Amino acid sequence: MSAAAAVISLVLLGSVAQLAQAQCPLKCRCMAVSHRPYVDCRDRNFEKPPTTGDDTYLEMNLSRNRLRHLGSYSFEKFPQLLILDLSYNFIVELHDGVFKGADRIEHLDLSNNSLVFVSPHFLESCPGIQFLSLARNEYIGKVIETETKKMVQSFLVAPSLRTLVLSECQITTFPQWIVSGLPGLSTLDISNNKIKVLPVISIVSVCRLMTINLENNPFNCEACANAVTKNYFIENKTKFDKNGTFCQRNVRQWCELNITQQVQEVRSKCLLTRIPDPLPRGQPRSLWVYIGGASIGLVALIFLAMLFNGLMSTCKRETSPPPSPGSPHSRAVQMELKEILGRPDNLYKNRPLQLD
Repeated sequence: MSAAAAVISLVLLGSVAQLAQAQCPLKCRCMAVSHRPYVDCRDRNFEKPPTTGDDTYLEMNLSRNRLRHLGSYSFEKFPQLLILDLSYNFIVELHDGVFKGADRIEHLDLSNNSLVFVSPHFLESCPGIQFLSLARNEYIGKVIETETKKMVQSFLVAPSLRTLVLSECQITTFPQWIVSGLPGLSTLDISNNKIKVLPVISIVSVCRLMTINLENNPFNCEACANAVTKNYFIENKTKFDKNGTFCQRNVRQWCELNITQQVQEVRSKCLLTRIPDPLPRGQPRSLWVYIGGASIGLVALIFLAMLFNGLMSTCKRETSPPPSPGSPHSRAVQMELKEILGRPDNLYKNRPLQLD
């Protein structure tokens, strides 16, 4: 490849990179982290999510801004997002449709906000959600108390959710309906709350639950429900976080008899419940796909230009006219022929030489 072709290649690649940067949301930085297109909008005083940008980015960090109200389709400009960090903002409500248009989100961090209302179906537009953190939202406990009085059926509805973090949310009670809409939950963190009674039915109602963190809760070990939960804790030690603490007193057997039938019914339902798997992840478009495509196209264009140039040179050589009689080349040929014909062994030496 010639130097000119190399320069053209670098110019085009630079143009592609500048175009990608131009599509980056205002005040944000866009880059590739571990080959994943990433948008860094931390601590930029955003009051609303960005409305412009490249639709190929897979991760966005909007933490430490001034977000308060999120409307429907707030992130539709970023349909390929898999990871979204909204921690350390002032978000007060989560309504249905807030993540419509960004339905590929798998990891969502809403910790350290001011949530006073959470719609049970706000994750309905994210069918592949795997991780949700609501940690350190101090009003979540009040939300749960209010919803308990209203006899609601579920706190969240997200069949694909695997990890839920509710630590430091001032939760005082943990009724079964909090996890009733999360049949695929495998990890639950309710540490550092104010839970005094944890009915075992709330635990066994989650069919795939594998790990629970109960650390730093003021459990009332005299309560019948906690006596049964302690027994369940002893039987299922591997499910509980190693740092978790629970009642250390003797279990009163008569308490267990009062709840055993309910537990068995819930376990029977688990055997019949089919837990939907997360949606298969497609191949998201990436900025590097465009850069690679542009580079390949450029190389192909340069190759075709070189090939065309070579063919034209060959045609010119083949179609060039013979040298004129008066040219230096013609005189040199005549002298060489005279020398050959003048040799003694030449059969044609007695024949007249006719030269044009």
